Amino acid sequence: MPGRGLTLLSLDGGGVRGLSSLHILKHLMERIKDEKGLAEEPKPCEYFDMIGGTSTGGLIAIMLGHLRMSVNECIRAYLRLTQRVFTPIRSKYVSLGFSRHLGDVVSRFDSAALEEIVKRIIRDASLDPDALFYDEDRASQCKVFVCALQSEIATPVLLTNYKSKRSDSDRRESVKIWQAARATSAASGFFDAQEIEMSAGYVETYTDGATGYNNPIRQLWTEARDVFLPPGERLEGHLDAIISIGTGTPALQAFGTNLKDIATALVRIATETDNTANHFQREYKELDRDGLYCRLSVANGLQDIGLEDHQEANKIMAATKAYLDHPDTVSKLTKCLERMSQHECEVDYR
Repeated sequence: MPGRGLTLLSLDGGGVRGLSSLHILKHLMERIKDEKGLAEEPKPCEYFDMIGGTSTGGLIAIMLGHLRMSVNECIRAYLRLTQRVFTPIRSKYVSLGFSRHLGDVVSRFDSAALEEIVKRIIRDASLDPDALFYDEDRASQCKVFVCALQSEIATPVLLTNYKSKRSDSDRRESVKIWQAARATSAASGFFDAQEIEMSAGYVETYTDGATGYNNPIRQLWTEARDVFLPPGERLEGHLDAIISIGTGTPALQAFGTNLKDIATALVRIATETDNTANHFQREYKELDRDGLYCRLSVANGLQDIGLEDHQEANKIMAATKAYLDHPDTVSKLTKCLERMSQHECEVDYR
């Protein structure tokens, strides 16, 4: 029954184009505020029961869900992060992600700078920068997971702030908030891999989760079913809304002739993201029909914006606003908001 079910949020990866995701979410929160007659926008952590994200989406999921930031606070922090972090540190010979002589993948951007600014964001949220990601108190309001790739076995994993079947006790006792943020965003060729020493004494190495689950909608579906429902219960009967927000469709082209491996991976990621969205919509077409599932991602205008093009913020904004104003998007949002507006927020601002 609407008002008693779950609201879930899935956030794709996409580098600086995550700004588009945030503005789509801001639009949603503004519409919910108006529909429910609230005095101010609800924070996503007060509205969504679970938020899952990958790479950029993972960073945003942590900021919104675990650090309990408003969308506006997250946008400001995200802009500072992209401007500070996406400044190349390598020479012209490796600025495209490879060394001059050997063709080995190296990191183009400063991983230490990313760690520093993530810790600053955590501190600004009045938390210890070295606090563990697993936190039952914060998870009781909004459960958060991020996707990462465990390098040793090239297997996608979930790092969670709650107890999950897919996150063992070693990770719960070891992974810090900033490490989870670094692990999900450690894109090959962009940032160094993140090593995390486990409580038992061994080390796990993580890289960007985009190569496994760049669109984490299925992981969100599985986690929500396993965490919130008893065995055998179907999630379909317990939903108010499941929202999947993308970062636009990137151009399917290579960076350059010496980046074949990375370019091929990025094309595969972009294709997988759209395919996952399409397959999920076909499999659960009744959710889409009833306005319970909504996939939002800018169709045109972001194709030429790279993962690191932070100077294109104005272009990202313009393309996102045009997308939100399009009649097809307005119609989709209207149907979904009819269900979303009936959800009981954690905090009522009236």
